[in-house]
Amino acid sequence: MRKTRFYLNTEKEVKWLNEMAANGWNFTNYRLFVYSFEKCEPGEYEYQIDTSDKFGKCSEKYRYFMEEAGIDVVCCWGPWVMLRRKKSEEPFELYTDDESKLEHFIRINRIFKFVAFFEMLGLLVNLYPAIEYKLAVNIVACIICGLFSGIFINMVVIYNNKIFRIKNENVNLEESTNRVQKSRMYVIVGWLLLLGSMVIKDFDSAFTKIASIVLGLSAAFLFGLSLKYSSKYKK
Repeated sequence: MRKTRFYLNTEKEVKWLNEMAANGWNFTNYRLFVYSFEKCEPGEYEYQIDTSDKFGKCSEKYRYFMEEAGIDVVCCWGPWVMLRRKKSEEPFELYTDDESKLEHFIRINRIFKFVAFFEMLGLLVNLYPAIEYKLAVNIVACIICGLFSGIFINMVVIYNNKIFRIKNENVNLEESTNRVQKSRMYVIVGWLLLLGSMVIKDFDSAFTKIASIVLGLSAAFLFGLSLKYSSKYKK
């Protein structure tokens, strides 16, 4: 059986894979949003997702370490490693102390920051030809890059908050929530500015062209500001 899903949040992805296993479907492979399953005994396996030590694969040392812990490597995809083990009474957790969790979240955050940066770069590269020459390919590229910039920046905000909470044990929950909400507000306003730049570009005058570029650059600035604000850790 195959199912198509799009996950960026690995915690939600793990939860879904474990729900599938509990219903008698063993996860066997993953390729570009497509998950493969085979029938198994309900609750026979449980799953976790880790970051790989090599892009698209994991080293023999990593595999050996996992095998020694009774964990199988199901597959590797991009920066991720899908893991499984026989279900037991002990929860299947790869990182149990704050230090290892912090390192794990930082590794994941770097991945999302890397992708978000290139999406914003793609937005800026396509912005001027989209406004000046009204080329459909550049307009579509701006919309796609803007959308994925917002999506990946949101993931950076989420993991920045996880890191923030580990580094600040006594942090107020309300303060933490406000930081996430404010960062997301920057992303939303940035997207509105980007859409505004796409709309007013059709008015053929020097002023509207300049305004379009200013709005587009402001959108990219707000995307970047959301990253900077959510990564400011107070000691």
